[in-house]
Amino acid sequence: MSLPIRSTADILEALRAHPAWKNEVRRELLTEELLELPATVRALAESQRRTEATLQSFMESTRAFQHSMEEFRRSMEEFRRSMEEFRRSMEEFKDASERRFVAIEQELRGIGIQMNELDGKRIELDAERKLGNYLRKYVRMVEVISDKIQNRAIDIALMEGTISEKEGEEIGNADVLAAGEDPETGEAACAAVEVSRTVDVSDVERAHRRAKLLLKALQSAVASKPSKFRETFPVPPSKSVALVVGKRISEAARREAERRGVVYARYRNGFDREEG
Repeated sequence: MSLPIRSTADILEALRAHPAWKNEVRRELLTEELLELPATVRALAESQRRTEATLQSFMESTRAFQHSMEEFRRSMEEFRRSMEEFRRSMEEFKDASERRFVAIEQELRGIGIQMNELDGKRIELDAERKLGNYLRKYVRMVEVISDKIQNRAIDIALMEGTISEKEGEEIGNADVLAAGEDPETGEAACAAVEVSRTVDVSDVERAHRRAKLLLKALQSAVASKPSKFRETFPVPPSKSVALVVGKRISEAARREAERRGVVYARYRNGFDREEG
């Protein structure tokens, strides 16, 4: 059936009566781009929606990341404070340990000194007991000069002006003083002994010096007041021996002893065993 078309109103009336004709008219009147525009707009709208959703997710992720970073910053700050506290604690521990180690070192040094002194005294006492063995080749009938006889000899020699106060002190500081007889002549003899773990040059020099002073003091004192020394020295001694006793002797001390005529005896312990 045909419809009379006289005006645009008739066209519009026909399209209203037959809606299916609209698409045909559109295809005739509109370009392909315009026909596809609704789909394109819908696609753009969907893309926009997805973009907004992605952006929203990104923003949420960013906020979560910022929150995580803030938590991380706080954790790192707490870690830094903890490490600073640990560092201070370690410094305090180090300082306390160093002070303790210094104190222990000082205590050990003091103990070592005391042990050396005790060992030196032990050697000195044992060497005094064994003095006859060390001196027998040079002096026989050896006996230790008592403090009483020693002080008496020094005091009389001082009064006689034979020795000085300093020389008297030097004699009195000897480790051991001994009396006896010269094995060759039978005349009275004396000896000054220095005892040391390791004999050095100073020990040799002291023994040599004190032996000479002892002889000088005894010769003066016994000659001046013979009755005061009758048991130990019936007559003034004519010979004095310088003796050094030790576990070992330095090479320089050995040469000095040979040069000065000082006798060196290696210390042996109470079981007649050489100590290294």
